[in-house]
Amino acid sequence: MSLHSSILITTCIISIVSGCASHPKVWDTNWLKAPSQYLPPEELLKAGDAYPGEGNDTEKYPIDLTTVLRLAGAQPLELALVREKVHDAYAEVILSKERFIPNITPEIGFFRHEGEIQDTSGTFLETDKQFVSPGVNLNLEYSPGEAVFSALAAQQRYHASKASLETVTQNMKLKAALAYFDLLQSQAELAIAEEALKISETLVRETEVALKYGKGFKGDVLRAKAQLSSERLSFTKVKEALRISSVKLATILMLDQKIELYAADRVITPIYLLSKEITIEEFMQTAIHRRPELREALAILEANKTEKTASFWGPIIPSLQADFGAGGLGQNFDHLKSTEEYNVSLGWTIGSGGLFHKGRREKADARYRSSEIQLAKKQQDIIQEIIVAHTQVNAKQEQITIAKQGITDAEESLRLNEARLKLGMGLPLEVLQAQTAFIQARKDYISSIIDYNKAQYSLFVSVGNKP
Repeated sequence: MSLHSSILITTCIISIVSGCASHPKVWDTNWLKAPSQYLPPEELLKAGDAYPGEGNDTEKYPIDLTTVLRLAGAQPLELALVREKVHDAYAEVILSKERFIPNITPEIGFFRHEGEIQDTSGTFLETDKQFVSPGVNLNLEYSPGEAVFSALAAQQRYHASKASLETVTQNMKLKAALAYFDLLQSQAELAIAEEALKISETLVRETEVALKYGKGFKGDVLRAKAQLSSERLSFTKVKEALRISSVKLATILMLDQKIELYAADRVITPIYLLSKEITIEEFMQTAIHRRPELREALAILEANKTEKTASFWGPIIPSLQADFGAGGLGQNFDHLKSTEEYNVSLGWTIGSGGLFHKGRREKADARYRSSEIQLAKKQQDIIQEIIVAHTQVNAKQEQITIAKQGITDAEESLRLNEARLKLGMGLPLEVLQAQTAFIQARKDYISSIIDYNKAQYSLFVSVGNKP
């Protein structure tokens, strides 16, 4: 084999190996085939907050938003699946590069003949002959129009797969954050239900005492007991909601669903992730440059554009076929003499996959146009997400102010009605109504804060930030 050929082959191999090493292999990230046991951070365990509600034999562990976001970006099966899609796209890049490497075939040939043989004139001769031919054959079948465009398209699809992984990772973290807020809301509503239950029990005792001393009305006692039954029913429903919220969050985080998670945050307050001074137009402009979905759609568009170009120019560019053989030839290994053979040809394919193949060009054009439409639709969807999330943030912030005032009014109303009842000037029904209004006001306030925080996170991610 000539020195020039050896250098060419070595250069191609080094190029591909270096290309493989330059990419981080995200698919090598560990993932869990089965749910894992949750080990809370030490700072949460040291806090020593008790699990809300009544205790049982189920294991209960605290969790906070930071831990939720950390776990959401590591173990879920959805991310493991997308990482393997990145792996598949990466393999396509390697395959496209390997098409540039010629096939090398080491050979050792041995031939022997004994007996009659016929020469070119037709005469039969008695002969005894043999030869050996060790050597190397190099074969190259290279279609530049296909190989180059295929490599470019594969590279773009690899970029698209990485952007898709980033999208799924962000969406998974957002999904986990929203699930944590649901857990936090269920936990707060359980505390409200516990307090409402205690108020109802106190009211039942007071009406029963009043009836015993002839100062009450039996109907008031029954009405208070009915309210108590309603509060007990609400309490069991909230406990159910809390357990379901825990299961959903554990499932998202790939944790053992048999454990019960509870929010380490004991006070629910609004969070502020984005400046109020940024306009919605600035949010949209930022999203256009940051959102990984758009990078994915744009990379797919470029890949389809490359394949569209290949459908026209690929068949026009001739294919190259080259064969080179080098080795020795002789009667045996002691009498070898060097031999070399060369064969180079150019050609075109006419028909399927080649010249005048209109179907291939039409299909490539359809894919390119579809990717243009998908990119435009993705931009439209992102703008809608931002407008909706921005509207919700503003609306929920206003609702927090209204709900907070509602708590103040309802709490004062309940205090005044309880005082009137103790003085014998009020009715138990009035206390029941005030109590119901106070409980609902607290639920509305908690709900408005949770919804506001969800809207904040949704807007934060829709702009293109990482949770």
